[in-house]
Amino acid sequence: ERKMLESQLTALIRAAQETNRTVNVLIPYLSEHRELVAVRQIISTLSAGKKGIRFRLGGMLENAAAVFNARRFTGLLDFFYVGTSDLLSALVQQRRENTEAIHRALVSDAFAAVAGELKKLARTKPLSICGEIAGEPWAIAYLASFGFKDYVLPTHRIPIAQNMLQAMSRNDAVQYA
Repeated sequence: ERKMLESQLTALIRAAQETNRTVNVLIPYLSEHRELVAVRQIISTLSAGKKGIRFRLGGMLENAAAVFNARRFTGLLDFFYVGTSDLLSALVQQRRENTEAIHRALVSDAFAAVAGELKKLARTKPLSICGEIAGEPWAIAYLASFGFKDYVLPTHRIPIAQNMLQAMSRNDAVQYA
């Protein structure tokens, strides 16, 4: 929906200009290089001639194609989010509401391969894990074993995750937002 995207980006550019603050723009369901190039072109066109605009551009990785293409995006993006609900449901070809299948997907060999690729990506750009599973204490511990340290949690899960984080040793400590 190009017109909707342009409308939203125009509002963000206006906000960046009026507040003189950096605006973070997250591109959802990013999986193709051409999509990223197109969004960057739209931002460039909409912000041409405007002063004081600073933005950081990020990509939401929500499927295996996005994860395995993401290293191609590092020169054009500032950060990444991993949408675990959609990513894990795609790995097991189940609806994201199927909690049992999503939990199985997290501990699967397929996710281990994806996690390896995400670890490489996290060495080059900030990477945050988000989605419902990021609020599960056992999942945080499991994801931390891969080296992931930044999580975006559903608000209602913060107290539970906080208890888990306090129980972990200092070497295993992770950050969350």
